[in-house]
Amino acid sequence: MTGPADPMTDALSRLVQRHRDEPSPVLSTDWAFLRLLDQSGMSMLSDDLSTAGSPWEVYEATERLWEMLPDKPGLYMFVWRPWFRFDVVEPSPDAGQPKPDSVSQILYIGQAGASVGQESNSTLKQRYKSYRRHIRADPRVLWTPERPMTRPQLSRYLALRPLEYWFTVIEDRSEIKSLESRLLAVFNPPMNKNERPKIRAQYKDPVPAFTK
Repeated sequence: MTGPADPMTDALSRLVQRHRDEPSPVLSTDWAFLRLLDQSGMSMLSDDLSTAGSPWEVYEATERLWEMLPDKPGLYMFVWRPWFRFDVVEPSPDAGQPKPDSVSQILYIGQAGASVGQESNSTLKQRYKSYRRHIRADPRVLWTPERPMTRPQLSRYLALRPLEYWFTVIEDRSEIKSLESRLLAVFNPPMNKNERPKIRAQYKDPVPAFTK
């Protein structure tokens, strides 16, 4: 769903044209394969989210989106969905799947209202308002040579467009923190530095995937 127009999209587009022949900024991600391959675990998490929360709503993440958001507790995500779209054949009615024509990346997962006493950020509306300065940040930060850590990275990567804001309202505040932790363990978003699960990987010398 589209919210108020976002002037930062045009500014970012001009910067992309200016830097298009230069090396690209990057954002590294680590996939928690074990959890993503756990079909029963994924189904259980999906069911628990559906039971505890409202259906997820998706909006374009703009500076003024907070005006449209509910004053209620819940979970939220910032999701980057690049412009590219695939020309995909329409699925048959028996497929039971929506038409997958694009690829997205969850950048950040957060919660509003899980901690009693944090009144300034106790609802989705109030929490989103605290991100406004990051969402309207100068997109030139994407090309700064130093890779920011912790809070400054919000201004850098929330400058990506098109940026989506996903949220679900969860009335029972006692459910929020556990569901947030489980989502973080599954998707391991690159901007959740403090909450990301520890992933252990073993690397060996690379070998060709195919040999003659």
